[in-house]
Amino acid sequence: MKKYLQNSDKKFPVYTELEQKISPGVWKGIQFFAVAVVIALCVSLFVYSDRTLFLFWRVIIPVLPLVFLLALGLWRNICPLATLNQITISFKFNRDLSLPKWLDKNYYLISISLFLIIVPARKLLFNTDGPALALFILTVAALAFVMGIFYKGKSGFCNSICPVLPVERIYGQTPFFMIRNSHCEQCVSCTKNCIDNNPNGAYLADLYDDDSYFKAPRKFFAGMFPGFIIAFYTLPDPPAISAISMYLQFALFSVVSAGIFFLIESFIKATTNKLTGLFGAAALNLYYWFNAPLMAELISTPPSMWFIWSVRVMVLLITIAWLFRTYKKELSYKEHLLELQKV
Repeated sequence: MKKYLQNSDKKFPVYTELEQKISPGVWKGIQFFAVAVVIALCVSLFVYSDRTLFLFWRVIIPVLPLVFLLALGLWRNICPLATLNQITISFKFNRDLSLPKWLDKNYYLISISLFLIIVPARKLLFNTDGPALALFILTVAALAFVMGIFYKGKSGFCNSICPVLPVERIYGQTPFFMIRNSHCEQCVSCTKNCIDNNPNGAYLADLYDDDSYFKAPRKFFAGMFPGFIIAFYTLPDPPAISAISMYLQFALFSVVSAGIFFLIESFIKATTNKLTGLFGAAALNLYYWFNAPLMAELISTPPSMWFIWSVRVMVLLITIAWLFRTYKKELSYKEHLLELQKV
């Protein structure tokens, strides 16, 4: 797969082949502004807790999945954690180490595990406790910075243990708008199938990898995601339910959903790419099905049913177009692999 990472065609261009529409200096300014916004957000979570929690969970977070779907490169360029992770390279105090073998082999499992622990913790603590959320954000930011000191490229955090990475890879696999990576001046091959290096082909490379251990966590995450979303929006919040019971029920919903995925994979002749895309699309529509009424409350009271259904239908139409493009791209990718085998 090394050839895949270093060579491309017009359908799977690496980032150096994409037009640089925004200068590196402008990107740097945007990135440091985003870091300043996060710092201000954390301060506000201490001072104006209720208002800032409302802004964070009801406005900022609901927008991100659609950003991932439409233009993941935009978020990958401006993510404050990525900036903190890469600042060590910009100011040349990075040790440029490769990941330890155990971490290189298991980073995606760690990333998924962190996601499965952190998101339910919203119901337990972070939805209502501003200072706790601020301390959590600052802790993760510090982790991204420290990992950036030691490991080369984005391997120390963004492309390895970031808890948002599995979501980014599902929805960012077929971007409607490809935006050139602004962090890496040149690729140092820090991680396998980097989505920053080849935004249109990295996830397919994951699913077509010969290593079943490498593919399995990616398939599991896509399979369990719809059940996980249903659990988040239907299970009661503590103290109506104990923390242990809540996590166990999250696990049950997720395992059942993943079980359906693997059952379909076993008995229906469909590629893994088609199934991961389908389950990813289902999870996204479920997410906005539950979030649309909450978003509508920002506009009117009582919530406008017109707005709620507009959001739901819009997301459905976008994901149908995304699925069509994702499935069509797989055919091109197969042709691409055949061409590489001849090299």
